[in-house]
Amino acid sequence: MTVCALAELWLAQFRDMTGSLEVPWPMTGAAHRSTKFSSEREFQCPRCSKQYHWKHSLRFHMRNECGKAPHLKCPVCDYKSKQKSNLKTHVKIRHPLEFSNYF
Repeated sequence: MTVCALAELWLAQFRDMTGSLEVPWPMTGAAHRSTKFSSEREFQCPRCSKQYHWKHSLRFHMRNECGKAPHLKCPVCDYKSKQKSNLKTHVKIRHPLEFSNYF
């Protein structure tokens, strides 16, 4: 069962219990569906054509990564990354003795 199907089932049960059509959260209908997970990777960057399952991932990519050089440098070697989590993983795997000094 998909996330949207579960949400619709919950909403139907909520309506049956309360008799109200008022939704208890702000994102409904098209707004909810536009931010949901999609197995088709329907969110594509217009600049580089990279595809994402989530709309917020595309927004993050466009704001912080697309067309920009990696700006986070490893303190031990020449590795560079666009995301802090990738740099942290790199240091943890490649430089385990230095990991606790930096993170």
